[in-house]
Amino acid sequence: MSEPAPFRWQPMLAFVLPFLLFVLFTSLEAIDLAKPWYPWAYLIKVLCVAQCIYFFRREYPFFRNQGLGLSLVVGLLGGVVWIILSTWSFEQSLLPSLVAKLSRWLNMPSLVDWIKPGSRVGYNPFDTLGGTMAWAFICLRLLGMVIFVPLLEEFFWRGFLNRIIQAEHWEEVPWGQYSAASFIIISLAFVAVHTEWTAAIVWIIGINILYGFTRNIWSCIVAHAASNAVLAYYILTYQQWHLW
Repeated sequence: MSEPAPFRWQPMLAFVLPFLLFVLFTSLEAIDLAKPWYPWAYLIKVLCVAQCIYFFRREYPFFRNQGLGLSLVVGLLGGVVWIILSTWSFEQSLLPSLVAKLSRWLNMPSLVDWIKPGSRVGYNPFDTLGGTMAWAFICLRLLGMVIFVPLLEEFFWRGFLNRIIQAEHWEEVPWGQYSAASFIIISLAFVAVHTEWTAAIVWIIGINILYGFTRNIWSCIVAHAASNAVLAYYILTYQQWHLW
């Protein structure tokens, strides 16, 4: 009887650690004491995540161009949809009243505190930095938003979490394969870590479908980058800093 293959930590760290570092730094940025140092904190965050991804670069799948044209279309449309749904702000206007009614009906007052969206830092660099420094920070922010966030999120959500939900030996799960449980869980988890819940649920379902269709994690990365680029253009053009 053959023994099971030894568990390897490095592939798991490659897909999980960049995401955990990003979430940790993002949580620290929301602390009042850290807010005056937000540009420097963001710089440290990007450098740490970039170094982590570079260190584990051999653990990631080779780049494939399958479905990239469709990914660009889905990503651009996804960015527009995100902006529209964020502007409607369902989770900030209608959701609290619905949760309050539900909590009264269930006799659970604490439900109001459990089910509520968070908020972003909403940093306007022109308020605190000079012109050159403000644009330098914007370039840094775009680097994180369009390059590193799509990489770390897609490697985590679809590269790791989707697959480990399906099998203990998650590396053996084919790219693009979902189970009903993994589809639902990563969709809800993605929404939970974003403040624009309505936009997030519509967007993540679209990307999940794209991933299942193309069977290529890089198609999701490209779509994610395109959506974030559209959102960045909207933020800079119309100064919607609350969406940073």
